[in-house]
Amino acid sequence: MTELTEADAAALRWGDARVYGYFWDPASDTSNLVLVVQPANAGCLVLDARWVKRFEIDVNYRGEFYPLLTWATTFQPGDSLKWRVLFDFASDGSLQFECEELYLRPFALMSAV
Repeated sequence: MTELTEADAAALRWGDARVYGYFWDPASDTSNLVLVVQPANAGCLVLDARWVKRFEIDVNYRGEFYPLLTWATTFQPGDSLKWRVLFDFASDGSLQFECEELYLRPFALMSAV
């Protein structure tokens, strides 16, 4: 797992990225958010946000479930934490949060036990 830097974030194409889903990390005793994303110029990745605050989501699936396509995504300095992240889905809504750390790793399906 690699900690995301501003240069890493800028190198990936976050416009027209796909967001497949998110969940709160059950293995963590802190507020860690896990997102499965696919930037337009990369394979499927896991974005692991540590110490999340100010989580807001307003998404309209319009009666269908599908990966959300971003119009724009921003990674900026946060008000009280290191990062402020916004996934803008245009008319389908947005997902945003602040966090202290961001990590990227390749996505791999886990086999069921």
